[in-house]
Amino acid sequence: MDILHQVFYNPDWAYLLLIIGMLGLLFEVTNPGVSFPGIVGVASLIGSIYLLSYFPIDYTGIGLITLAFILLILEVKVISYGGLAILGTTAFAFGSFYLIKGDLGMQISPSLIITSSIVLFAFSILLLYLGLKVQKTKRKTGFESLIGAKGIVSQQITPEKIGEIKILGERWRAKSVSYCDVNQEVEVLSMDNLTLFVKNK
Repeated sequence: MDILHQVFYNPDWAYLLLIIGMLGLLFEVTNPGVSFPGIVGVASLIGSIYLLSYFPIDYTGIGLITLAFILLILEVKVISYGGLAILGTTAFAFGSFYLIKGDLGMQISPSLIITSSIVLFAFSILLLYLGLKVQKTKRKTGFESLIGAKGIVSQQITPEKIGEIKILGERWRAKSVSYCDVNQEVEVLSMDNLTLFVKNK
């Protein structure tokens, strides 16, 4: 009973579940399809709401924490390069201090709030980094990956005649403003209607 009493009447436990819930949902929202973090996040939030029901809640704190969650999601979606993450973390920290009414004995530990805010900020920056990395990778896939690539002429190219080059194991129609002889190395400049524009190396 003493253990249960410490859990139910210690706001730090409810707050820890809140943090885990936010981290899980933040990861799920920014990385759709990964169900496990979302499940853990929802379960943790439910547990947090249940434990917080034992304490007098300040709706200002709830509003600030909700705002923080929205800002952190927008940081990854909109990409403000850390601006929204800073605002979100600040709103979260202030919301945490205002979350529970009452005397100091019922308040969430300040050190826990500061540590959790730092973790939340670092996590959102990590998600931002991963999101930027994925976008950069996507830009380099498909036809765009051919731009700047090197190829070998397999059929002569002249300013008046479309030729052919072999690049990345495939044969492509190619144009050039200069003469490109067979077996000569060329560089891809652009693409139009599946025809590559190349230049001599």
